[in-house]
Amino acid sequence: MKATPEAKEMTGLRLQRLPRMHRRYPSRRVMQLEKMNTEARFTASANETKVINIISYKHISDQLVLNMKIFHLRNFTVLMQLSHVSTAPA
Repeated sequence: MKATPEAKEMTGLRLQRLPRMHRRYPSRRVMQLEKMNTEARFTASANETKVINIISYKHISDQLVLNMKIFHLRNFTVLMQLSHVSTAPA
């Protein structure tokens, strides 16, 4: 599953290198997700082909619900797809 720049533009996927996971909080990007009021799904893979785990971040009011199970990993590539959640009436 190799994401080319063209494919990334079309699907909205962004390839990022995240720092080593912390036991209590993975990175400051999570706080950015909270501020953007977004829902994101992260697929962590060690070599861009084998999917290790799915992490779901969901913004609920001022709380950020984290569902993650890959704290033991050290270095990995993350495919990030953001879908903006609008709570304001149209």
